Amino acid sequence: MSDSEEENKESEYNIFTIPPPVFQKKLFTSVYSKHLSAEDAYAVKVRERHIKWNVVDEFIDGDFVARLRDFESKTIEEQRTIILDFGPLFANAFVQCIHSVTARNIIEYLLTMLNDLMIEIPSFAYSFHELQNSEQLIELLRGKLHAKAVSSGEEKVPKKQRLYYCYNLLIKIIARILVAGEVNPDIAKQFTMDVIRMINDISSKHKIKAGIKTLMILLQKDKHRLLFFKNRGFERLAALLNAAGKKTDLQSIYQITFCIWSLSFNKRIVKKLNDFEIEGGRRKNQRTKRRTIIFVFAEILKSNAKTKEKIVRLILSTLVNLANIGNNNSDMVEADLLRILGSLSQRNWEKQLKSDLDTIYQIVHENLHVLRSWDKYVEEVTSGELTWGPIHKSSLFWRENIGKFEEKDFRLLRVLVSHLWNSDSTIQAIACHDLGEFAKIHPRGKDILSSLEAKGKIMSFLNHQDLKLQHEALFCIQKMLVSGWSSMK
Repeated sequence: MSDSEEENKESEYNIFTIPPPVFQKKLFTSVYSKHLSAEDAYAVKVRERHIKWNVVDEFIDGDFVARLRDFESKTIEEQRTIILDFGPLFANAFVQCIHSVTARNIIEYLLTMLNDLMIEIPSFAYSFHELQNSEQLIELLRGKLHAKAVSSGEEKVPKKQRLYYCYNLLIKIIARILVAGEVNPDIAKQFTMDVIRMINDISSKHKIKAGIKTLMILLQKDKHRLLFFKNRGFERLAALLNAAGKKTDLQSIYQITFCIWSLSFNKRIVKKLNDFEIEGGRRKNQRTKRRTIIFVFAEILKSNAKTKEKIVRLILSTLVNLANIGNNNSDMVEADLLRILGSLSQRNWEKQLKSDLDTIYQIVHENLHVLRSWDKYVEEVTSGELTWGPIHKSSLFWRENIGKFEEKDFRLLRVLVSHLWNSDSTIQAIACHDLGEFAKIHPRGKDILSSLEAKGKIMSFLNHQDLKLQHEALFCIQKMLVSGWSSMK
């Protein structure tokens, strides 16, 4: 198994949502409606409908109508057995019927039924992939997304209950089918772009919310995460989370964070998340203050942690996935997470949440020490009193602070280079060592040092009588010349 295959395998997971009961009318009564969202309350009413199956009979095989009528009266376990035995038959019939029927009340009923079954019996979604015309069926469903009967409301019904109800169900159903098996990459990309357009549609809050709920399903699979990220989906999610955090929209915060948490299981994506500023969704500008997703998480934890434990759990789990990659640890320190986590630690949490909290707290605490060490390092280099100490040998120190050498046109680096001409061989040796670390870790380190004309002076130390200086000069030159130094070492 290749590294990428292993990474993708490790990144798959089972979503920990609580599914509603399988489609069965007697389980849903108006007694519970007041505790549900407007959409879920409307779904209860849809499930209680009495459908005129003779209308459906015009579009699909009569045997299926008989099966469907009989299906409604079965117990949950009996319904499960029927789906497991006749999944492909039901899958084909559902799609053909949804595609052909124009009566909205029937479309709503069938979509509600299909969505319930896919949640209760996840394997049912795979039944669509067992059909020879599976991709054609998916395209039929995608086409229905733009049909008037699905995308618009009806005048006789309150908009809050009915507007986009079918649209919301249909797009989630398609997502469940795509996640369940393999499809043509073009179909997967087209649907992913459909969802990205939804969350970018600022004229429709309904589509944005539907798109986010769909992503909670779609991003279970690594291939869809990569498609979504490559097509600039993360930038929009981050902007939406930032806006939701300012409005204290807890439900949106949870759902968007869930999507970002899903993305954080892909290491290639995590390495690039730090490249984006949140406000405006632009690439970071090193001359301005960076504000990455970690800063938004910190603000949410600070303002909303006391009200929603599930939000805290998701954010901490995401931070664990982001830790020790790029500048994320430094961002956690700068976002004041140490103080925020210290406050959170005073509350009683369940075991996994407490473990994640402790993990992040320890990482931030250690990196706070590293950042403070930078101030000491600057003072040491500036004063010219270089001495061997743990700072110079700490790989963590160099990883976390390498970007700071760029400040003020590499001013500190220029001072460090000047110490090569110091008369003290110990100071010269330390300067060689540190310049070698810079060349090894900074992406353009070798070129930058060459432009500062440090190489010639360092080479002159290769025959120096001080063996320590000779040793450090040799290693520095090797780091300046060789690519992939860490792997060779």
